[in-house]
Amino acid sequence: MLAVPARADSEVADAQAAIVTRGEFFKVEDMHFGMVIPSAVAGVVTLAPTGVRTATGGVTLVGNTHQAAEFGGRRPGNSNNPLSISVGSNTIQLTGPGAPMTVSLFRGNVNPNQVLTTVPRNFQVTGQSNGAFELRVGATLNVNANQAPGTYSGTWSITVDFQ
Repeated sequence: MLAVPARADSEVADAQAAIVTRGEFFKVEDMHFGMVIPSAVAGVVTLAPTGVRTATGGVTLVGNTHQAAEFGGRRPGNSNNPLSISVGSNTIQLTGPGAPMTVSLFRGNVNPNQVLTTVPRNFQVTGQSNGAFELRVGATLNVNANQAPGTYSGTWSITVDFQ
C-alpha cells in the first residue's frame, strides 16, 4: 500500500461591500466580451445588457467568461425619475498584440431601448422605491479576420446625471 501525505493549500480572496448614498453612481463590474476564436472571416460579438452573448460572421464563442458592465447608484430622492445617460465616445478601440478591434453600439437596460451615445438622453432605469438602481451595459465588438491571439483591452466612460 502506498501512503500519500496530506497536503494543504490556501488562497486569498477579496470581499467587498458598497455603501451607497443619495446621488451616487459607481462601477460594480467591467465589461468582458469573453474568449472568442477568430477565423479568416471578420465577425461580430454582441454582448447584451442582460449578459447574453451572440456572434455572427467568422467568430466562435468559447466559455462563459463574458460579463456586461454593471453599475449601481441611488437617485437623490425616493423616486424612479429618469436618468440622463451618455457615454464618453460612441466607439472605442481594444488594443493588444494584434490590430485594434472596435467596440460600439453601447446599450443599457434602459427604456426606451436605444443605443447610448455621447449626447445625453433621458432613460428610465428600473429601480427600488428608495431610489437605488442597477445599470447594466453591453456593446458590440468587431473582430478582425485572422485576429492575433492575446488579451485586448480599452477604456470607456459613462455619465449619469440625476434628474
